[in-house]
Amino acid sequence: MTNFFSALQIQLGQELKIKPAKTQIFLLFALSLFIAKPAWADPGNSAIAVKRVSLTSSGQSSVPQNNPIPVALAPGYGVNISFISTGEVIEKLWIDNPSFVAVDVDGCLDNLVAKKNCEYNQATVIHLRRIEELDIPGIPKTNSTLLTVVTRSINGRQIYLFKVTPADRPSEVVIEFNKPTPSVDFIVVDAIERGIFRATLQGLLVKGSQLHRKLDNFVVFLKDGQTISNAATQAGISLELADKLQKMGRRPTVPTAISQMNEQKDTIEVLTKEVVIQEKKNEQ
Repeated sequence: MTNFFSALQIQLGQELKIKPAKTQIFLLFALSLFIAKPAWADPGNSAIAVKRVSLTSSGQSSVPQNNPIPVALAPGYGVNISFISTGEVIEKLWIDNPSFVAVDVDGCLDNLVAKKNCEYNQATVIHLRRIEELDIPGIPKTNSTLLTVVTRSINGRQIYLFKVTPADRPSEVVIEFNKPTPSVDFIVVDAIERGIFRATLQGLLVKGSQLHRKLDNFVVFLKDGQTISNAATQAGISLELADKLQKMGRRPTVPTAISQMNEQKDTIEVLTKEVVIQEKKNEQ
């Protein structure tokens, strides 16, 4: 090895035309760069990421809750669990073994020691932080612990489970829950829009009327990914009317005289019934 180093030193000195002492310094510097491990190559740094968890259309977590979501807590790197995107508010949380985990939230939460007597629970983000392990009487030492989170939203209450484990290196620093991308049946939406247009064109529906505005809202809700039932309820129309308009929009562009007469008769009956219902609601 010494002979190889000496030969390399002589050859470099001749090619670069520098003195032997400077050649030796140059070689040592180059060798140190080769051996040294740069900071950016640390896998601990490159592994930090954001984990996004999508919810199903029913509002349930797509992660099976009989297998809690893993959370790795490393020294100096907290983990944030966010429900901001789903519109859920944290009602309650339990950490079964708090000996190595500090828990905080971004709002008020009744069962946290420092944040009792909340007028409203408004927390949407949980922050977990690794701490030096404490000796808590009555709590056995464990290699992991279960975090249970109960949330509420307009869709009801939901439970989330997390397995929190001490780690040497951080992985995800944010676990973010997201709403599912709405699935829109544009064939149905197009049919209903055509039905509204045809009913208006035939004088069965008055453009700009209260019912027409409700139907416009109904279409907007459908395009937002709502089901026909939910969209009809939010818009304040009956499912019978929604079904009639959908059928009206799906008929051939040039109907026969008899089919058009039957369609008008049926549509008038449904619209008349709808107007009566709307008037009764207004009287109340």
